[in-house]
Amino acid sequence: MSEDVKRTELISRYLSGDMDDTERSEFEYSLSLNASLKEEVEFQKKLTHLLEIDAREKLRNKIQSISDGSSSSNSSTWKRSIAAIVIIGLLAVPAYFFFQGNSIDAPVLAEEYFEPYPDRITTMGQDLTTLNDAMEFYNGKDYLSAIPLLEKISADSSSALISLYLSISYIEDHQAAKAISCLNEALQNSEGSSELTPTLKWYLILANLSDDKETEAKKLLVEYLKANHAYNREKALELSKELDL
Repeated sequence: MSEDVKRTELISRYLSGDMDDTERSEFEYSLSLNASLKEEVEFQKKLTHLLEIDAREKLRNKIQSISDGSSSSNSSTWKRSIAAIVIIGLLAVPAYFFFQGNSIDAPVLAEEYFEPYPDRITTMGQDLTTLNDAMEFYNGKDYLSAIPLLEKISADSSSALISLYLSISYIEDHQAAKAISCLNEALQNSEGSSELTPTLKWYLILANLSDDKETEAKKLLVEYLKANHAYNREKALELSKELDL
C-alpha cells in the first residue's frame, strides 16, 4: 500500500471517528505540526460533505420527479418505483456514508445547518492576549489551535460566550461529545437566564445531531420550538421538517 493511500485512509478514519483516544491525540499532534496534512484533512472533510449533500439532493429530486408524475400512473407501480429509486440511491453512494452507526442523516443534517457563531469578542475591543489569539485561530477556522487556548480560558471563567466558542470549535474538530458536555454545563451555569441561552440550545441540538444522537436532538428541537426562541427560528422549523417532527 502506497504512502498516499495510507495517509488518505488515516484521514478517513479520523474524520469518521474510528480512532481511539490515543490515535486521535497522536494524529492531532501531527496536524499541529504539519500544515500540508491539515490542508488535506480540510479538503477531504469538504469533499465528504459535498458528496453527502449531492447524494441526498439527487435522491430527493428523483423521488420528487416521480411523485409529481404519479397522478397519471398506477399507484402500486409508483410505490415500487419510489422503493427502487431509494435502493438505487443508497447503493450509488459509497458505503462509507451510509453505514456509520444507525443513521448518517443526523450528522449530515448537522453539517447542513451548522454555521459557526460570529466573533463577538474581538469586536468588543477586549484586550486579552490569550483570548485574542484564540479568536484569531477561531476566525481563521483553525479550530485545532483555538481549542487549547479556549479550554485554558474556560477553566478560569464561567462565561457562556467562551463556552459557546469552545463548543463550536469542538464540533468543527469532530469532538461533538465534548461540545455536548460543554454546552450542557454552560446552560446549567446560566440557569437559562443568559441572553445566549437560545444560541447555546441551538448548538446543543446540532452537537447531538453531529454525535448521531438523533432522538435527543429531536427532543431538544421540540423544546426549542415550544419556547418560541427567535434565534435561527426559520432554520429550526426547516430542521424539524427534515427530522419528520
